Amino acid sequence: MRGAFLAAYERANVPHNTPDTHAETREAAYQTYAQLTGMLGADLIAERLGAARIARRPFEPGSAWGAEAEAAGREPVAPLSTLGKLPDGGLHACTQRRMLARFLLDHSDDLPPELARNAATTLFKLNLGEVSALVKPYSVQGLKKKSGRKITGQLFIAVRLYYHAGYRDCSIDDVLQAETDSRDKLSRDA
Repeated sequence: MRGAFLAAYERANVPHNTPDTHAETREAAYQTYAQLTGMLGADLIAERLGAARIARRPFEPGSAWGAEAEAAGREPVAPLSTLGKLPDGGLHACTQRRMLARFLLDHSDDLPPELARNAATTLFKLNLGEVSALVKPYSVQGLKKKSGRKITGQLFIAVRLYYHAGYRDCSIDDVLQAETDSRDKLSRDA
């Protein structure tokens, strides 16, 4: 597996003729990397996530339960759509935030500096009932609160389309044809 990763990584670092080829080789290298890391430490990751899930103290770094924690780390979590409907949905959300914070802190070296710490702190604050700026919805100054989400989403789509048009050196219509499907219901006018 190590050899397959190194070969895929080597192909990904060769200059490519098109952005699509570059993206494909980088994606293939990442998928091989993900398989390699999954083979090397899946049990350790599951144990640490399980420890965060069943820990009595939310900031506990490791596991004192071993196999029990590993089993808890492999169990599915409650789906987001059911969290509000479960009698103990708050507890399920709390444990999922602890698990996610543990994962982010464990992989902080893979992320930009301070990102994992900021996100984990935000998740722990949410468990204590405090909402930080990281999880507050983006709002456009001067717009009504209810219209902000829709406008922000439309603004994001427009920025994305113009970025792809410039990056690929093509028209907005060409990007719309390449990027949208029947679910998006996007048009040039929209």
